Amino acid sequence: GDIQDNRGFRRTRLGASGKVAENVGYLLEMDFALLGRPSFRDVRMDISSVPVLGNVRVGVFRQPFGMDELTSAREITFLERSSLQGLAPFRQTGVAFYDTNSSESVTWMASAFGTNTDPWGNSIGDRGYGIASRITSVMAEDKGADFLIHGGLGYSYLNTPNNRFLYRNNQEYSGPVGLPSSVPFFADTGLIPAENANLFNAELASTRGSWHAQSELRYNLLNLNNGGVAGFPSFYAQTGFILTGEHRPYNKTNAVLGHIKPKDPVG
Repeated sequence: GDIQDNRGFRRTRLGASGKVAENVGYLLEMDFALLGRPSFRDVRMDISSVPVLGNVRVGVFRQPFGMDELTSAREITFLERSSLQGLAPFRQTGVAFYDTNSSESVTWMASAFGTNTDPWGNSIGDRGYGIASRITSVMAEDKGADFLIHGGLGYSYLNTPNNRFLYRNNQEYSGPVGLPSSVPFFADTGLIPAENANLFNAELASTRGSWHAQSELRYNLLNLNNGGVAGFPSFYAQTGFILTGEHRPYNKTNAVLGHIKPKDPVG
């Protein structure tokens, strides 16, 4: 198709966070660049120190599936996330529980949510449902050498009320949002008649000094309405080296590669 010449804002966000009680916190983030402006991003409440469950989260939030999806847009390696995002549940309205071990070397999170969430956290039509889960581990670490190896596994089950699935992606291009005709979908399956989807994800990442890398392998298994099965395997790998000598840290709380802090900021 014809890729048009456009200008626009990719993200324009305002956020607020705080506590309403000693163990109850909130996050409210709005985006003024998305379709239906302003739109919800993360609008959630977190309750900590819950017996058995650890911590509980309620609201609209990024579901626990995929390392790239859970990395903040301010900290991803490239301008956009990998094309695998088209297979993930990403932001949905639901409830989750999460926790870590005492050393924060192992994290786990599981959620239940309603599928087909609009830009304001509401359901679109008759709501489907889904679950997502992720467990991660720091498999090796040497703080003196700024060295770490991360591994993780994820699983998600998705069910839609209309028994239709659609996967499409602009190949790491997004925006200006709200102008769908500006760039064609390079990958587009069309509507697939299927009862449910099972998604499996494996992630691996490492950082050492100024070098960092991460990769994910994802497999989507669709149970078709005619009794057959369709599989969608996908993966990505990316790496970077910081020429000015900084180290990309690891965020143990979220189990993702974190924010690079310049040693000598300009000015």
